[in-house]
Amino acid sequence: MSVLSLNNHVDASQTLTPDQCHEIRRAIWQIGSCFLDRESVWIYNHLRVEFQVERWPDIPRDHFPIVMELIKGKAESVRQFHQAILEMRSWFARECLGGGCPWTPAIKARLNRDLRRSVVPPPRIDWLVLANTSVTAQREDIDGK
Repeated sequence: MSVLSLNNHVDASQTLTPDQCHEIRRAIWQIGSCFLDRESVWIYNHLRVEFQVERWPDIPRDHFPIVMELIKGKAESVRQFHQAILEMRSWFARECLGGGCPWTPAIKARLNRDLRRSVVPPPRIDWLVLANTSVTAQREDIDGK
């Protein structure tokens, strides 16, 4: 006798209510809205396996609080994953695409701030030299402060 034939009858009066199903869907959407449908299906798969049901709506309704805690527990993992992706993306953009070079708009903004005026750079600029130059220290030397 197979496992499937042992308990293939589900009493609808004992399964999750439509409101509970809606709340579960909403909770999964909230934590996984950045994912495409193909990733969020893994959460539904986890529910089917964890509660040993063929369809996740067949989870017994008295297990609803446990389901919600399980879903809530995934939210922190998703947040950490997003943070790691953002950090990797930023690193990749800066180091690989940008060649590890300093950010020129920040250099120009610092020059404008240090010189207390708008700087119009010449056509050719050695940004690496400017990035490592302290205009404030030079200005203090000139002004005698």
